[in-house]
Amino acid sequence: MPSQKSQKLKNGPIIVWFRGDLRIKDNAALLAASQSGQPIICIYILDEAADSTTALGGAQKWWLHHSLSDLATSLKRIGGNLMLRRGVPEAILKQLVKETGTQTILWNRRYATDHIARDSALKNELKQDGLDVI
Repeated sequence: MPSQKSQKLKNGPIIVWFRGDLRIKDNAALLAASQSGQPIICIYILDEAADSTTALGGAQKWWLHHSLSDLATSLKRIGGNLMLRRGVPEAILKQLVKETGTQTILWNRRYATDHIARDSALKNELKQDGLDVI
């Protein structure tokens, strides 16, 4: 994810989409959103259908549960909340945009080839809808 320090974000609430990077320290997306001064909507979306080769086993589910709990606690300490959803991220994000009137969605870059392709396609789709996606 490129640095947003010099980039002006649109007014209105900003969605910060947490995925594999479940931390608040050194989180480029969360930092950019917080520097904007706009309300922040933090969300994690469990997308179980994205890739059947990465289905979560018992240990991974345990780790995810506790990591999300820790993230929610960390966000509460700084005045935020974590929204949890399950399903297709594209549909959930578009619904959240309609519900909140947001014009900006931020997320951190992933580096696996299949993730890059999915993220690029989603970014292009959301930009066509008139959103800032960084």
